[in-house]
Amino acid sequence: MYSQRVYLCIMSRVARRRDLIIEHIAAKRVQNQSQLQELLGQVGIGVTQATLSRDLRAVGAIKSPLGYRLGEPAPERQTAQIASAMSAMAISVVAAHSMVVIRTGPGRAQSLAVEVDRNAIADVVGTLAGDDTIFLATRNPASAKRICLVFRELAQLGGDGS
Repeated sequence: MYSQRVYLCIMSRVARRRDLIIEHIAAKRVQNQSQLQELLGQVGIGVTQATLSRDLRAVGAIKSPLGYRLGEPAPERQTAQIASAMSAMAISVVAAHSMVVIRTGPGRAQSLAVEVDRNAIADVVGTLAGDDTIFLATRNPASAKRICLVFRELAQLGGDGS
């Protein structure tokens, strides 16, 4: 298992790589994964074909006859993915200063944390998941309260979570 510092570093590299993939697809015609690997390599990011496939799927890229294009707008896709995961797994969501604490059923915290990480929620700077609890570190207490309210709504929990 990764230490929290290593995990946060890995997740920031994943988010950066996915941001670059989106930028490349939006800015120019990317015909195939080999071309995208080359473009990423030009900025010092080496990536395997398997990882690139996962990244393309995660950012919602669609292969068309003209090359890759971005599918449904990221905020809408992100909301649908998080809403589905939150409603299925979250039992409670509470803001605690600049953190959000999410309780899940036994063994579900890791899966929900992966969805949060995969969707790069604004102002979430890192996640730490155990068996049934997730700690989301946010930029500040206001961010924690905002994220808590949104997650409670998506999980259909009601209340303000403070």
